[in-house]
Order: sequence, then C-alpha cells, then structure tokens
Amino acid sequence: MDEHAARPVPPPAEQGWQERESSPLFRQIGPLWQKTEGDQLVLGLACTPQTLNRSGHMHGGAISAFCDTALGATLLDGMADGAGSPPRSVATIQLSVQYLAAIVPGDFVEARCRIVRQTRSLAFVEGLLDVAGKPVASSQSIFKLSRAAE
Repeated sequence: MDEHAARPVPPPAEQGWQERESSPLFRQIGPLWQKTEGDQLVLGLACTPQTLNRSGHMHGGAISAFCDTALGATLLDGMADGAGSPPRSVATIQLSVQYLAAIVPGDFVEARCRIVRQTRSLAFVEGLLDVAGKPVASSQSIFKLSRAAE
C-alpha cells in the first residue's frame, strides 16, 4: 500500500457537516465544511491529494489558508450576532500559524476559533486545529474592519 494513500474518511455530510460556500481557492482544494457545536462555528477540511506537499503531508500553505478562512469566518459569524452595524468587509493584516503535528491523507481537520478582542477598527482572533481531538496547528490573526460610511 502506498505510504501516502488516504485512509477512508466518513463523508462529512453523514457526520452532520454542511458544505460551506467559499472562495475559488477552496473550490480547488476543498470543499470546506461547517457545523455548529452549541454556539460555536466549527469548520472542517479533509486532507486530500490536492492539499499535499511533496512529502505527502498537508501543505503548510493549505493549513495556513484554512486557518485564515476559519478565523475570518468565526469573526464574521460572531459579529453578525453582536450589537451595532457589522463591518462592510474584513481584511487579514496579520496571521500567525504554529504547526504542531503532521496532517496526512484521510485526516479530517477541524477548526475551532474564538474572538479574543475587538475594537472599532481591529479584531483579534485565535484558533486551534485538530484531527480526531489531537491538536495539529494553532493560529492567531488580526483583522482590519472596514465599516460602511456612517
């Protein structure tokens, strides 16, 4: 058996996940999945051949893109429930990713994030990625909030 062959993963939809509309990048390497646990948004991404580096593990760029998307989605989801007018757009101005363990074909990566702090123009968000409960990456981001003219 090929050392990089994917282990079978149950289809996410059978586990309560819904496919999430996303960017063209994730239409190439995704799809992205989402579900809600309590009041927390959780995003998921399978490690597939499209996400691999030359050593057969999920590419750091794919992990980084997933972190950025999960952090931003958590921010937008959290702000939709908050008071005041939501921002017109958010832009990542800083992203930090710590790679904790290899992600291999067949792994299903879950991202759980939280808003740490928010000002009128900035938001600070952190997250943890895991595979079957084992941490594989952590991330922190600062987002610039752009609001509609008031």
